[in-house]
Amino acid sequence: MVWRIIATGNTYMAHAVGSGKTFSMCAAIMEQRRLGLISKAMVVVPGHCLAQMAREFLMLYPTAKILVADETNFVKAKRQRFLARAATGQWDAIIITHDAFKFIPVETKFEQAMIEAQIASYESLLCEIDADDRISRKRIERMKEGMKAKLDGLASRKDDLVHLGEIGIDQILVDEAQQFRKLSFGTNQSSLKGVDPNGSGRAWDLYVKARYLSRLNPVASWSWPRARRLRTPWARCTMCSASSRSTP
Repeated sequence: MVWRIIATGNTYMAHAVGSGKTFSMCAAIMEQRRLGLISKAMVVVPGHCLAQMAREFLMLYPTAKILVADETNFVKAKRQRFLARAATGQWDAIIITHDAFKFIPVETKFEQAMIEAQIASYESLLCEIDADDRISRKRIERMKEGMKAKLDGLASRKDDLVHLGEIGIDQILVDEAQQFRKLSFGTNQSSLKGVDPNGSGRAWDLYVKARYLSRLNPVASWSWPRARRLRTPWARCTMCSASSRSTP
């Protein structure tokens, strides 16, 4: 598993509970650091796993330099200070919670371009939808308006925070990745059953950051999720989720 992360830069670990996912993540980070493949990794974990991840990281690598923060470090009074420490320190890894992860932005222009491209794909799809298919049309219009609202919110955001690139992050490892599932997609198939095209804000946030990192440090060839595609591709991200199956 460590070799796969080193070789491809992204993978999915779906091993059973207790099979060593945490140690694999830590070992992959430190080996990539040793080989000069990455400069600074970010590990994103659920709040209740934060202390455990930090403890096991130092258990495996006692001399590792890690920075640990929960969402309390991202309150308005402390946010700038923490991001400054993250950017200026020579950290092997920065470990934060899922809730804190959303407070670290990417470059505004980059996310703006992604949102505009997504809006354009919805407009293109609207031209292909049959005039009598009101259900599909309303659904795509609603998704388009959601993206426009996101774009308006981005325009009003104060651009005074240190972003992901300025911190120096070039790899993200996500624990309990199932909490970031459901990236939205557009489709003109109104009879599509069992699949909800409406996505989550968490999935979009991680997707934007993965795209941003792949631009800074391209290691994988992958596709933009155009309308009618159901897959959720990630780059420069290692996703970890416990499986209910027992190991043989």
